[in-house]
Order: sequence, then C-alpha cells, then structure tokens
Amino acid sequence: MEALISDPRFARVSFTGPTRVGRIIGELAARNLMPAVLELGGKTSLIVLNDANLDCVAQAVAFAVYMNSGQIGMSADLVIVQREVAPDFIKQLSDRAASLPRGDPRDPQTIVGPLINQEAAQRVASIVGEAVSAGSKLEAGGTAPEGAVLAPTVLSQVKDDMRIAREEIFGPVCTVEVFASEDDAVAAANRTSYGLTAGILTEDIRKGYAIAPRLQTGIVHVNDQSVDDEPRAPFGGVGDSGYGRFGGQSGSDAFTTTRWITLQLGRRWFPF
Repeated sequence: MEALISDPRFARVSFTGPTRVGRIIGELAARNLMPAVLELGGKTSLIVLNDANLDCVAQAVAFAVYMNSGQIGMSADLVIVQREVAPDFIKQLSDRAASLPRGDPRDPQTIVGPLINQEAAQRVASIVGEAVSAGSKLEAGGTAPEGAVLAPTVLSQVKDDMRIAREEIFGPVCTVEVFASEDDAVAAANRTSYGLTAGILTEDIRKGYAIAPRLQTGIVHVNDQSVDDEPRAPFGGVGDSGYGRFGGQSGSDAFTTTRWITLQLGRRWFPF
C-alpha cells in the first residue's frame, strides 16, 4: 500500500472500505501530497415521522436493512421512529423481518443470504448477543448464525454505550430508537461519527426537506430509504465515512487536475 501511494507514477488514490484502513491510506496520501477519495464505513439512520404510511415504511426499512444481508455502506443500522407510531411500526417491521426467506443465495426465493463468511456472521451475532445481555429487547431474529447466515434481526431498547449503537453493524440487523420531537430525531441521527447517507420517511415532503440539511451526512433521501446510488450524483460522506465524491461532475473533478493554459497571439509589450 505504501509503495503504491508513494510512487510518483500515480496521481490519485481512491479507496472504498473500512474506516480503519481509510485512515491509514489518508495519512499516507497526505504525507505524499497525493489527493485521495475515501468512501468508508457508515452508521446509517432512517427517521420515521408519525405521518408516514407504516405499510410502505416497513417495506422500505426492511429493504434498507436486509438488502445484500446488510453488507452495504448505505445499509440502515438505526431506525428512529416517532413515539406515536413506534409500537405499530416495530410490530410491522418485526413481522416482515421474520417472514423474509433466508439461506442459500442460489435459491431464487432467498432474500437474506449469507454474510461474506462465517467469521463475519459470528462478529455480528456477538454484537447482537452483547446488546441483548445488556438489556436490549430482541423483537425479531436471533443471536445464533446458521453457518454464515444470520436471521433478519430487529432490536429495541438499545443504550448509547452499547457496541451495537456505536459500531457499523454490516449485517442483517437494525436497532429501533423512539423519539418525541424532530429535534430529538436529528440529535439521534447525528450522534454517530459516521455520515454517509440517511433517509427521512414522511408524507409531508416540506417537513422532510426542512429536516434534511440538519443531518450530518453526505446524502439524505426524503421520503425514501437509504440504499440508493446514481452515477450522475455526487456520492460520498463526511466524518468517519470519508471524504471526496464519486459520480457526476464531482467525480470527474476528484480525478482530474484543473490547470490554466494561456495562448498569446501577436507581440506582447511589457512596462520594462
């Protein structure tokens, strides 16, 4: 890694992966004055306001949490739900999670397949198990993987000091936090050091659009879930989610150098 970044034949470094490795690459790039684009980890939040259609919301959240078994930087880790609709939402999401077919990815009916390996499944299961042992409520799923497959899991009553509340889960698991006011929801979403993407689920587009700039993320989707990408849009995060942007004009700018070239026609005159 160091040999590549220090080699003068390379003008840029681009990395997608865990924040721990991204920090090392960022330090090496800065030491060599090499521009870097780092797309790192995430701790994605979805905010569910009390005017949202819960049937649609439960489907959207399940997609954001369990798509690709949660192994996407944009996958939703934390669902922040307004108090008035929290019990109904938790039940709908938990029922949906329990109904998702899991297992062999070669089976066309499978929705939640294995994690990248059995070690990854054990890591996620241990985080869930620690939270349950410390008082969190297991609404759906479990703590015992079947090989590399972990059941779609929903946890509530999670405390801020738990590992599952601080670390990126990167598995088919989400936690649910209940909030009273919009200020509480924003504070909960901004509590993490990550800042890749977020979603705000509401029937009131104006309200969602007013909340969006307050979230400390590179991307916010109003009235949608968090897993979304568009090649023409600037993709990237803030904080521990990295810096720089892929996609569109921002991506082109990140991987090119702006230069100034002049061409003079005729003779030039100078004051001395």
